[in-house]
Amino acid sequence: MISRAWNAAELQADPAWIYVLSPEELQEVDAAVAASEGVAVEELEASDFPLPTLAATIASRFLEQLEHGLGTVLIRGLPVDLYPERTLPRLLHGLGLYFGTARPQSPAGELLHEVRTGDDPTRRGTRTAAGLNLHNDPCDVTALLCVRQAAQGGASQVVSSLAVRAALGDAPELLEALHDDYPSTLPLPGCDIGPELLRRPIFAREAGRFVCNLAPHFIEQALADPEVPDISARQAEALQAFRNLARSATLCHEFMLQPGDLWLVNNYLTLHARRPFTDGSTVETQRLLLRLWLAVPNSRPLPESYRGLYRATEAGAVRGGYPLAD
Repeated sequence: MISRAWNAAELQADPAWIYVLSPEELQEVDAAVAASEGVAVEELEASDFPLPTLAATIASRFLEQLEHGLGTVLIRGLPVDLYPERTLPRLLHGLGLYFGTARPQSPAGELLHEVRTGDDPTRRGTRTAAGLNLHNDPCDVTALLCVRQAAQGGASQVVSSLAVRAALGDAPELLEALHDDYPSTLPLPGCDIGPELLRRPIFAREAGRFVCNLAPHFIEQALADPEVPDISARQAEALQAFRNLARSATLCHEFMLQPGDLWLVNNYLTLHARRPFTDGSTVETQRLLLRLWLAVPNSRPLPESYRGLYRATEAGAVRGGYPLAD
């Protein structure tokens, strides 16, 4: 399996990225949830959450698809409506153990983040109903479990960064500029990285493997600092061209996550986003997703310039997430 570029129409027509869980696999998941009940969620190990057959599918199909295929997987059919809401973190953590190592998403070290509206002192975009621009998260793979849809809106978006690179092939000067360093603050709310900003390219290649990393808001945040040197006109043009192509209807696939969907994206091969949404007045019409940031065992090597964000660049390293104090 080889990573390849795809456009919106191709992903829409390709069944390879969507997997519907069988009744036997759902029984296995339910038995694992029950078997793990005596263990605290964040202390779970794979032996506490046994998946005798699904584990092999995760390793041979889903992880391979994420790293060496399309870079995104949609697993359908988890019966989230049959579990109490307090059980759903256990379900997601348990499944996540077979994909990789959960990484912290806050200064407190939380391994699971609720994507919902509500009060949040860090003002994270995931705690608002606003749309989110196409971006990468600071981890190998992002996993999102849809619990409830909003009353209106909230469509998810995904685009192949390889396809964006291919579309820029007719403008080699812009493609070259995306390999130059861009300044960025750390895309982690409330994290003080000190006086030095991060600097890394949007497109890179390490040991023959392609890497993309873009968090537009944090580039803009860095450039708003009068002490940070501006990027070149060519870099600014290249960044705008990237963003225009990425959100074009030709490249960007838009779809609605359904309750029970587990959506995973490789943050080096894809970018993801969501449309704004409106919650209803009842709990049943208020959007809720659960998110894991994962370091996966078959990850690609990263260039040294990415160390400031991921803190490890070796293939298969446990890396990314919120940098906690030792």
